[in-house]
Amino acid sequence: MEKADGEAIFATLDRAKAGKIGAAEIVAATSHLDPAAKDHVGELLAEFGKKPGDTLSLEEFIKGGKTKLGFVALFLGLDRDHDAKLSFDEFSMLPKGYCKRKSIPYDEAKAKDSFVKFDADKDGFLSIREMGELAKAHPMH
Repeated sequence: MEKADGEAIFATLDRAKAGKIGAAEIVAATSHLDPAAKDHVGELLAEFGKKPGDTLSLEEFIKGGKTKLGFVALFLGLDRDHDAKLSFDEFSMLPKGYCKRKSIPYDEAKAKDSFVKFDADKDGFLSIREMGELAKAHPMH
């Protein structure tokens, strides 16, 4: 994970701005996405070799690379209105940023096609599960 991206994603979770995150912050940041978030926090921290009582620094988060916690934090960062779903405008920030970093042209029609294809319930939004399916099918390197 690039440092600037990691810092922005980490900041979404570090609500206390203490430079570290723990289970309570992860649950607080994600409970509106998953009411059972507290049941999964140990699994998210375990990806970093941590236990539920441990904290995770920014450096550890960035070194961890692509993880479920990083994906969840990325989703939270894109969800500007905090409604636990992504509109196309919110979603499109991801491919726009990727294209900018890679110096390649952004193709809005292609992005819209992917958005529509992975909107499984056809509600005009991507849930975190739908976004996860899209990310599996189209990994960004």
